[in-house]
Amino acid sequence: MKRPVVFSILSIAAILFSINYPENLRLFHVKPDFLLIIAIVANIYFSKKEGKIVASCSGLLKDIFSFGAFGSYLISFTICGYIARRLKSFIYRERFFEQALFVFIISFANILIICLLSLFSARLEAVPQILLKGTAESLFTSLVSPIIINLIKKCAPKYSF
Repeated sequence: MKRPVVFSILSIAAILFSINYPENLRLFHVKPDFLLIIAIVANIYFSKKEGKIVASCSGLLKDIFSFGAFGSYLISFTICGYIARRLKSFIYRERFFEQALFVFIISFANILIICLLSLFSARLEAVPQILLKGTAESLFTSLVSPIIINLIKKCAPKYSF
């Protein structure tokens, strides 16, 4: 039961780092989605129940600290956690490129889910902007994710990574 506590602390650190992310480290005016990386890591390495809890809590935290329809990130992170769990045996390996590719696929699926949810909320004019910014965010998130995954493994090695 200590793993959810560790991931709660990591989620809070991720949201604080997302809020205070330095301007000079942004790529195309976007920052990586650290909470999505935490949700993906939890669904790869933990049980199904713990992965769902961490993904849902990460999505809820992102909903609280972002603008837009409340609950959209909660839904999208939970679905992305499910996708990560299903795809991990096909794509995910412990090498840098494969980790980055895996996170890119999941992150881009997250953007597509957010676009679909925007269509349901009648925000049609925002969809092209979400896709454009989301593609850059997916790319940046995928490039940063192997570093974050390895840092998480080094910070909490005894929690069965």
